[in-house]
Formats: sequence, C-alpha cells, structure tokens
Amino acid sequence: KKIKEASGLVSSSINPDMFWSHNDSGADAELFLIDKEGKIHLKVVLLGAKSFDWEDIAIHGSDLFVADIGDNNAKRADITIYKIKEPKWDSLKIQLTLNSYEQMSLQYTEGARDAESLLFDPHSKELIIITKREKNCHVYSFPFKENSNPISITSRGTLPITQFTAGDIHPSTGEILLKNYKKIYYWGSSEKPAVVRIVAGPDYTLPYKEEPQGEAIAWTDKGFVTLSERKEKKQKFYFYARK
Repeated sequence: KKIKEASGLVSSSINPDMFWSHNDSGADAELFLIDKEGKIHLKVVLLGAKSFDWEDIAIHGSDLFVADIGDNNAKRADITIYKIKEPKWDSLKIQLTLNSYEQMSLQYTEGARDAESLLFDPHSKELIIITKREKNCHVYSFPFKENSNPISITSRGTLPITQFTAGDIHPSTGEILLKNYKKIYYWGSSEKPAVVRIVAGPDYTLPYKEEPQGEAIAWTDKGFVTLSERKEKKQKFYFYARK
C-alpha cells in the first residue's frame, strides 16, 4: 500500500533477490527495498530532497541514481538526478533517513521535455535519459557530476519510437532494455557506448505481457522483471527468464 505508483525499478547489488523502487509524482522523496513478492523491507528517506516527479532509478556498483525527470507538460526549468550509496538491509532496520547524498541539476539544450527512463552505461560510465512524448524520442548521455547550478545537456540523437517509460542496462554484458506501454526493445551484448547503439535502433523486440501502465523494468541474474504503476489494482511482478 505504500507503493501506489511504482514508477522505477532496479535490482539491488548488495541485497540478494531484492529491488529498489519508488513512487511516481506527488509522493515523498523515498525509496523502498522490496522482495520478489513485493514486501517492503526498508524505506529510505532522502531528507531535504525534492520529489517533483521521480520517474526511474539506475544503479552502478554501490551507487543508486534517482531521476526526478518527469515533466508531463514540458514546463520545468531544470531536472535533478540524486545519487546515494546503496544501503545494506538488516532485519533490525525498517527505515533509514539519509542526510547526505549528491545531486545534479540539468537542463535540456533543446528546451523542456518529459522523460521517464534513466539508464547507466557501465562501459562509458555515463547516465542516459530517454525522453517520452516526442514522435522521435531524444537520447541524452552525460557523466554524473554534483553541481549547484544546472548544466546543459544536448541530444545525442533520436529513436523513431515513442512513449518510453523505463530502461535498464545489464551491468556485466551491456545488454539494453527499453520499454513503452506496448513493447520491450532489446539490444544485445556489446562494449560500444550505449548511447550510440540506442540511436542506431534496437536489435529485437521481446515478448511482453502488456500491463496496465507498465512503467518499470529491471535486469535480474536470470532475466528481467517488469512492474506496473497502476494504482487501482495490485501490481504484479512479471519475471522473464532467459532461454
């Protein structure tokens, strides 16, 4: 009940068989560590952080990146990425308040736009944002760097696909997943920069059980998982195993 609109999802690197998730716009600046059944084991509060419209989460090693990048009406002057060290859960702890975290403020060179997908490229060590509402969605890449004044990022190219809601890059193989409400797009293993591969177009589309407002996807050690943010019904995990 505490996660009414699961907008982001990523596999934990230090808490086996668990995931980090968060709510969509209008919620508090909180992360939730959940298991495969959806049970919450730990709530992490980012004290003083804003949650205008958290849309996705990415991971690299011990670092979690939370994307406050939602902008349905394309009116925001800037967007924010938060970076925290991934907390380790123990059974004696159900809530953790973080006073220390990093944040990066960004502006799109081409003007404000809505986005819901954040990925981390383990080869280039860059974050990637995919926009949502254009007919040809823009792809941005940049290294994380804490700042107080927004920096400008410029589109690296576009994809002739729309309504992207989530994405993830496999930390070992470089495989890429991007999804919209209808399909999951897949790029195979590679050490080339992910942003170059993305704008070149996907290798395949994968089988997908369409969810009501499916807005989250994450790699696991055996495949990947999707999750819906629909709040009228209980959200279900859908696990997709490698063949």
